[in-house]
Amino acid sequence: MINSAARERQRAEDRARWLAERQGRALARIGGEWVDDEGAFTKACRSLKLRRVAARWNPSLGSLLLSGPTGIGKTATVRRALRRLVREAEHDRVPVLATRWATASRIALARRQSPLGAGEPEELTRAVEVPLLVIDELGFEPLDEGLFDVLDERYQRALPVIVTSGLRVTELRDRYGAAALRRLVEPRGVVVEDWPRKEPSRG
Repeated sequence: MINSAARERQRAEDRARWLAERQGRALARIGGEWVDDEGAFTKACRSLKLRRVAARWNPSLGSLLLSGPTGIGKTATVRRALRRLVREAEHDRVPVLATRWATASRIALARRQSPLGAGEPEELTRAVEVPLLVIDELGFEPLDEGLFDVLDERYQRALPVIVTSGLRVTELRDRYGAAALRRLVEPRGVVVEDWPRKEPSRG
């Protein structure tokens, strides 16, 4: 009986240690330690909408698209949300612990930069397979089918994607087509746009 209890305690300690190690590696990959500071994050993220996303979003809500001008705090929002989720993880199978972060340009250029006959680039394979993928700075990369293929494959597998973009949603639809945009917002997903209101013209 005592040995059984001791073994169970040891297993629990091993699980806790393994989880802590995975959390540490995940936080290192996500980066942006400064966003853990409430004051620094609030100063960098001027958008109340985005600060709410950082506090509330989780992968069970589906994919996430953040659209807004440069400097509003989109990337900082993603980092803060992910770092929160990593710390909240209760076991080592939580998707956020295996997050992969890539720029849209890196994914779009993967096939072009891959040697001829080398097969599918590892960058695209990993982007398709990871439990949670972040695509940063969508909208200004060279147009390439590789990016759509990644979105489509993850859509088919019901794997969430976080996307940040300096384009409006209407501009993203014009650039990539309605089908690509649907891969982000259907069957469920969260779209957050935060753009300054245009001042009414005078005269």
